[in-house]
Amino acid sequence: MTRLMTRHNLKIIFFIISVLCICLAGCGDKQEEHLSAINALADKGENDSALILLSHINPKHLSSDDRAVYNLVKVKAMYRSYRVLRTDSLINYSIAYFKYHGQDSLLADAYYYKAAMASDRDKDKAYTKVMACLRAAESIAVKRHYVDIEKKIYDRASNYNIIAGEYQTALRYAKVQEQLAVSLNDNYFQAYALNQLLKSYYMLEQKDSVRKYIALCQNMQKYVPKDELPDYQNDLYVTLGLIDPQRAISGLEALTSNNPSPLFLGNLACLYDKTGQRSKADDLWDKALRTENLYDRAGILTDMVQRKQADHLYQEAMKAQNMLNAVNDTLRQSFRSDDADYVAETGTSKVYYGLEVSKVRRFIWILAFCLLIAAIGFFFYHRRQQKRNLMFFEVQEHLSKLKDNLEKDQQMSQNRISMLEEALAKLKDKHAQTFSHGRQLYEEIKGGQTVALWRKQDFIDFIDYYMSVDFKYLQTLYETYKDLTPSEIFYLILVHEGHDDDDVMRILAVSNTAMRVRKSRINKKRREE
Repeated sequence: MTRLMTRHNLKIIFFIISVLCICLAGCGDKQEEHLSAINALADKGENDSALILLSHINPKHLSSDDRAVYNLVKVKAMYRSYRVLRTDSLINYSIAYFKYHGQDSLLADAYYYKAAMASDRDKDKAYTKVMACLRAAESIAVKRHYVDIEKKIYDRASNYNIIAGEYQTALRYAKVQEQLAVSLNDNYFQAYALNQLLKSYYMLEQKDSVRKYIALCQNMQKYVPKDELPDYQNDLYVTLGLIDPQRAISGLEALTSNNPSPLFLGNLACLYDKTGQRSKADDLWDKALRTENLYDRAGILTDMVQRKQADHLYQEAMKAQNMLNAVNDTLRQSFRSDDADYVAETGTSKVYYGLEVSKVRRFIWILAFCLLIAAIGFFFYHRRQQKRNLMFFEVQEHLSKLKDNLEKDQQMSQNRISMLEEALAKLKDKHAQTFSHGRQLYEEIKGGQTVALWRKQDFIDFIDYYMSVDFKYLQTLYETYKDLTPSEIFYLILVHEGHDDDDVMRILAVSNTAMRVRKSRINKKRREE
């Protein structure tokens, strides 16, 4: 009877434990689904709703996995709501957890939002950290083919490098962005990739490229949603100011009449200032600076300071700079020290503690393995000692032979060195003769002589000497043309030196028809851009 009661009690206890485990597992699954739903809200742009739902979750009651996701979703929603955190403690927890557990998709997203938050908080002062995070996210996204994350990374990297003044790097990322858009056949993404290329070329002041990409962007406007179109057109008109300021002003005036955004007004004011209409510019800046958006006001004041300095209006530039400093101070004070920072730091410590424990265990196993190897080695040491004694004399004899061979090799090496030095001296003499001959030919051309009796080597000597006269021009020729003959390079040098067609025909001793044929051949060898 007692045994039956005991078995019955054990069954009851087992049933209760099973129910508790199922409930706990169900709660965990429910919490995970809840966080996934909140993350979907943030991805749709409903950031305020996501933050409200997150505020009802106590991170202290979350599992380590859910807390890592919670922190990522919270940073994402806050970043998209223009709320900047003072520290990276929340996202650092997520990065440490995802990295340790191999959750690459979430890890790439966490690296991206750490870079995004740092770029908004510290601007170009955190360039190294921001780019390191973006490169880490890019490496994972490319390796795992996370296309959506790649899109965000290239757009952010291009924009941030423009802000940081790294225009060549911005251009490189914009080109990768455009290649990805073409491969995906994504017209919307391609429209913004071309926009990034346009802005990069604008900052590099490459007018031909700006003209080309303005036309391409105008053709892609139809793929941009209506609510995003004004910002897209604003970029077009700002960059158009580099090649046609009046058309750019007309476009921005039309845009601001329908959509008087402070940023648009600030850009129009910059164009007015560039074209000498300073009173109009000042009026628009005053109007634009009435905005309550501190980020917009900071951007407007930054452009204003640059324009005032360019106009040598240093007192006004100083006044604008003081206003900008005040806005930046206000922004820094608005950065949030989130209430979950303490929890995040504690969780981060646990993650790193887990990593350290794993490292200690690995070290103990390695140490035990090394001790085992050492014991085996010590066991065989005495047995090998006798063999070593016997081998000693053999080794000594072998060393003696090696020494003799080494001396022979040194002698042979010395002979080779002497031969090479002699060959080098001959090459130097030959180069000196070539240089002297090229200089003589250069002086003859300067003196009005022709090349009627020149041989091919004379043209080569002339070009070698001309490298010391204008190396950059020759370098430009080799970059612009391909497979030029020495006589064709000589012709281009004559043109570069300022000789007119009659003078060039006289020097080359050719007719007008031969001159046109020569020009045609050279133009065909121009490299395609």
